[in-house]
Amino acid sequence: MESEGKFHLIVVTLTVALMFAGITWVSTKTNLPAQNYLVSLSVSVLASIGTYFSTSRVLRWLLRRNKQVRRIILGPSYLDGTWVGYLVDEDKQVFLIVEQYEQDVDGLVIRGSSYNLEETRESRWVSKMCNLEPKKGLISYSFECVTIRRGITFEGFGDFQLCRTAKTEPAVEIQGLIYDFISSSENAKLVEEIKLESNVLEFEAVRKAKEFWRERAMNRGA
Repeated sequence: MESEGKFHLIVVTLTVALMFAGITWVSTKTNLPAQNYLVSLSVSVLASIGTYFSTSRVLRWLLRRNKQVRRIILGPSYLDGTWVGYLVDEDKQVFLIVEQYEQDVDGLVIRGSSYNLEETRESRWVSKMCNLEPKKGLISYSFECVTIRRGITFEGFGDFQLCRTAKTEPAVEIQGLIYDFISSSENAKLVEEIKLESNVLEFEAVRKAKEFWRERAMNRGA
């Protein structure tokens, strides 16, 4: 089930449970005559609508403030947090990557930066549109990027595979390619990233990205 559908199902379930409990309690306290049943029904409908929207607002508030609630509701779609890794361009030059995935049931925004191996920032970007397909284990997004030194702005596109321990679990790694719209698709850049268990300061995230790159390079005999 998609995360938005799951969210609304939870809201409906909670609304039904709350309304049932409320009506049961009221019925034990009152004894309405037959002519008041229509009024009672109208009040119940209005109360149900109000309860639904109130429950939705409370649940969204919890989603914004509690990662565990987000993880439960988003399930295998859950990507929120800090991701670190590296990018290899067409000239085999390596850049470190730090990205922040900001996610709720309404969508996903990705904010990232690249760094050279001296840990100096080279560029930064933000996603414009994201397409997440948890059943297929895929994510793609378009982005706008700004280079720090030259101040050049360009757009690009990323296409990634989600690596998970099980289909029902959130991704722990992503692998894929990035294309920029100022060059050909033959100049695709390889990207590999892992998710950190907790958010860290920028310089710590950059160092963890470098550690990950070194580990992969050693495993490949580079």
